Amino acid sequence: MTTGTQHGRVARRSAQTPDTVVDPLTFSIVKALISFVIYGQGVTFGGWVNEVSIARINSAVYGGYKGILSGAAISGIFSIYDAVLKK
Repeated sequence: MTTGTQHGRVARRSAQTPDTVVDPLTFSIVKALISFVIYGQGVTFGGWVNEVSIARINSAVYGGYKGILSGAAISGIFSIYDAVLKK
């Protein structure tokens, strides 16, 4: 009968550290900026983004690009709140 130990030792795994760490506040700011430029202003970056895709995504998202901006603002505020709690 084994209980998960070998010769009285318990095997422990060290927690894996992530390879890259993404700052949620920076992500929220960049998301809001890119969303405003693409969906709000219709910038295609020289044809990289299709105008039909911009219109389709903008109409599919609740509230259009303003809804995306609201979500980015909420996640940005939450990231600041989370950082304050960790300090």
